[in-house]
Amino acid sequence: ENGNSVWKPVTKLHHYENTPIVNIKRRNFHAEVTPNHRWMLYHERDDYRFFMNTERLRQYRNVGIERFGNYTFPIKSPYTDDYVQLAAWFFSEGSIRQRPRYKNNSISIYQSERANPEFCEHIRQLLQRMNENHCEGTPTKRDGTIAWEIYGNACKQLLQEFPNKVPTWEFLFSLTEEQCAIFVETSICADGYLLKNSKRHGRKVGITQNMRTQDLIWILQGAMFLLKRPSSVQVDTKYNKILLQESRQKYIRMDCTDFYDKGKSIIENSKITEGDTWCVEVETGAFYTQCNGYVYVTGNSVDSASWIKYAAFGGIMIPA
Repeated sequence: ENGNSVWKPVTKLHHYENTPIVNIKRRNFHAEVTPNHRWMLYHERDDYRFFMNTERLRQYRNVGIERFGNYTFPIKSPYTDDYVQLAAWFFSEGSIRQRPRYKNNSISIYQSERANPEFCEHIRQLLQRMNENHCEGTPTKRDGTIAWEIYGNACKQLLQEFPNKVPTWEFLFSLTEEQCAIFVETSICADGYLLKNSKRHGRKVGITQNMRTQDLIWILQGAMFLLKRPSSVQVDTKYNKILLQESRQKYIRMDCTDFYDKGKSIIENSKITEGDTWCVEVETGAFYTQCNGYVYVTGNSVDSASWIKYAAFGGIMIPA
């Protein structure tokens, strides 16, 4: 009710066969729920939250579905800020290099001196501050790419914690708020681009990754969620790319004309099918889920493909 979020396990999971499913699909929102599914709605003008099931959902003014909550970050972290920054470069622009002649493998990080000289300088200063054993390659003639090979203590720790070059939810939830921001901003430097930057809309960014590294995108979306930076994920199967886009939309507004036709309920504006449904129970009756790339708060039930992304860590984010 207060909008705060805590990490809690799922208490129960119910499975129902051949149940009516309301397929709600709009431009910035997608959900597959039962007609009696409970939604947690927020009244923006009067600042209070209330529940309503799918059958009663209609066009309401000043009412929306929240896309993030208030999360309390750890005060202390087992990692240094520099280590978090190096890890972000490793996940985004790094590779594991096999070294048969040596006892341990090394890590290579790539960046173009021609396109991003400031990022190259950041990497140099970072490795110097960490006193990390490394060597810097010569820029290539084609695009000026430099390869840094690191093989010191930080490299050993990264390979031990992330042997497959994939960040974990344990890593994300151990970061302080400042470190979480470092992780996101460094990832944007590596693979991001500017979508919009104006006085009215502010700074808006996107991150593109290969489908082989889609796990990094899910972790980054989780990090942006904790930082109250809503985002969406889109998959481009034609070019084998996955795109994370930052959004300025804090709420999915119920009075939006894109949400339903005027005067009709959400069920009258949605496709009804039948299928298997998984219903999740949590202590507070509401939790945050992800469906087709969009994160939002919802109630007791959700399709299996949605909640499993965040439940992979062993629990889900729920409003306290």
